[in-house]
Amino acid sequence: MTWSQMMDGENTAKHKFLGASDLTFQEVFDFAYGSLISLLQGLAQALGEDHLLETLKRVSYEAALKAGRDTAQQLPSADFAAYKALMREKSRFGKHVLTLEIVEDSPQALEVKITECLWAKSRHAGCRDWLRNPVPSRPCRLSGL
Repeated sequence: MTWSQMMDGENTAKHKFLGASDLTFQEVFDFAYGSLISLLQGLAQALGEDHLLETLKRVSYEAALKAGRDTAQQLPSADFAAYKALMREKSRFGKHVLTLEIVEDSPQALEVKITECLWAKSRHAGCRDWLRNPVPSRPCRLSGL
């Protein structure tokens, strides 16, 4: 370790890309999605807002289904109870970006209402004037796998 690294507190075992950024979750979202907002505005102008919104809804829905299936495959047991248990135990990331209210929890369904969402907040911050809410505020209902 060099003198400079010791003075700066750098650990040579970790690549600089893996260092802590010291950003809040809000700052991460602002950075990550700030330029995306401009891109979506340009696409809305080029393709038409209605076409863009329908495409975003479809692609987002398909991505969410795939993520759910991929997550289910990683579970120790491939049953709905294990999936629901995972959904109830939010990660550190999940605890900071979503607030959920469980509406129904039965052997056949888990229904949650999202009351706070950092993705939605980030989207609305830059899109208020042009992007209608593509995902209405409604409970999300998961039924058996």
